[in-house]
Parts: sequence; structure tokens; C-alpha cells
Amino acid sequence: MKKIDQKLISKILRDNIRISTGCTEPAAVALATAVAYRALAKSDIEEINISVDRNVYKNSLAVGIPGTPNLKGIYIAAALGIFCNPDKELNLFSDSSDEKVLLAQELLEKNKVKIEVVDNWTGLSEINIKVKVKGSDNEGEAWIQHKHSNITFIRKNNEILCDKRNVSENHEDSDEIKYLAEMDISDLIYAVENLLEEDKIFINEGIEMNKKVAGIGIEKELGLGIGVRIQRLIKEKKLADNEINQAKSKTAG
Repeated sequence: MKKIDQKLISKILRDNIRISTGCTEPAAVALATAVAYRALAKSDIEEINISVDRNVYKNSLAVGIPGTPNLKGIYIAAALGIFCNPDKELNLFSDSSDEKVLLAQELLEKNKVKIEVVDNWTGLSEINIKVKVKGSDNEGEAWIQHKHSNITFIRKNNEILCDKRNVSENHEDSDEIKYLAEMDISDLIYAVENLLEEDKIFINEGIEMNKKVAGIGIEKELGLGIGVRIQRLIKEKKLADNEINQAKSKTAG
């Protein structure tokens, strides 16, 4: 059996499990627009150009956006990000308000948000988001790659404020991924059964948080309402009441 490095396991968990207000893909798009707008130095907005890979677009297209009156999708997420605090990373939608939602909707009504899907980006990294916010006399740009909150590039006009685009681009070759790849199933089971106590608490907090979110999503029929529809089919005995269908319902919720 491979010797288990519980401290490295702990680091892997914390690097890959993050709290997000709402679905991670629209939150990541909003984070990119927020960072680009901050680089712009709060100039008037002429246009917001967003490029994403196909998976980010698919996962953002129709999902509900927290802090809004059940508005959905990547466009409102991108516009709302302009008015939220990028320091909150994937929790930036917790910074939204009725006033900010109205300002975001005004950007959409004026057709200032443009979104492009770049098919040949799909598979290059786990996440690929590039945003340019054009003002009357300035331009801000931000890129997110590999992970939802991993900002790899920031530019204000011709000044590069941050450039980490060549860092860990081959993410599959990272030390963490290599370590996990060398483990067999018995190693993984042992690692899980012998987690540090603080890691057990950390994971259980995430489980309880997701259960509450799923319950509210089903109760209020948020998003596309798929979670509650599965529950109805279970009650009508058109679907079996088993672990698989309950997991589907809660995940969709």
C-alpha cells in the first residue's frame, strides 16, 4: 500500500472544494467581469466581451443566479459581476442587491454584454473564461483558467497587472494529480477512512450546506425546476424511490 500523506490529502481537499454562492460557472464568469472592471478603473462601460469554452457556457446558460428575482443564465451573471466585489471570489453574488440587479439588467437592455463560445478551447483546461470590459477611454481584461477562481491574467490598457498564463497550464502533471494517480483503490479507501479530524468536519460542513441548498431549490422550484419534477414523479410512482433518483433530484435542486 502507498504511504498516505494526510496533510497533502488535506491540501488537495481545500484546493478543490470551495464555497460558492450559486453554481460555480456563472460565479466564475461574474468574477472575471468583476476583475476586468476593477482594472478598468470604474470608467463608463461601452461593451463587455466574454469568451468561454463550451462547458462553461453549457453549465451557465439556464442556471438560477443568487441575489436576483429568480433570473437565470450567463448574461445576467456576467452583467451582475460588474457591480459585485471580486475580493469575495466565488461568493461575489452574496454582494448583490436590488439596485445592482437593476443596473445589470440595464446593461443587458442596452445590449452591452456580448458572449462568444470558443469550441477549440474545450478540453484545453478545466475552465477557460476571458473578459474584456471596454470603457469610454480605458479597457480592462481578465482571464480565468484551470479552476473557477484562478485568475491568470489582468490587463489595464497596455499595462499587464498579472500574468500567470504559463503557470500550471499542464494541470494534469501537477504534483497533486501525480500523487492521486499513483494511488490504487485500497489506498483511496484507506485515505478516506483515516482523514484528519478537521478534514472530516470540513467535508461534513459542505455536505450539510449542499443538502440545505438542494432542499430550498426543490421547495421553491428554483432554476429549471428539475429537482422538484423528479420528486413529483417519485410520488406518482412513475420513478422508483431509490438512492439514484433521490441523488438526481437533490443534485438538480
